[in-house]
Amino acid sequence: MRRLVCSLAVLTLTACGDASGPGVSVTGHWSGQVLDLPHQASVSLDLVQTGTTVTGTGTWIEGGIQVPATLNGTYTTPNLVATLTQSPSGRTLVTWTAVHSNNTLSGPANDGGNYSDAAMALVRPP
Repeated sequence: MRRLVCSLAVLTLTACGDASGPGVSVTGHWSGQVLDLPHQASVSLDLVQTGTTVTGTGTWIEGGIQVPATLNGTYTTPNLVATLTQSPSGRTLVTWTAVHSNNTLSGPANDGGNYSDAAMALVRPP
């Protein structure tokens, strides 16, 4: 009986990871900014995670110009590696390496021009 209780306690503690622990999905609506002064963009994305694959659609607004955007990437807790492209042209807006913690995805974004290790952070409402 003692072994059963201990086993259940371990299973319960394992299942109660933090907001970036195993089993956490990045599916949902995310919004935020990319900042590398003097350049700045606003981003809004609806992401869907299936296994480790993450896809999404949304908008990229820079200099008052709004363009449709698509995200494709891989999520392995807590890391997201993704490319954000302009739709339908397929032009790369940024490549992004982010860490997921407490409903925030943040990390450096690069485009080979305006954005070089730019601070990109998106937030998902709880």
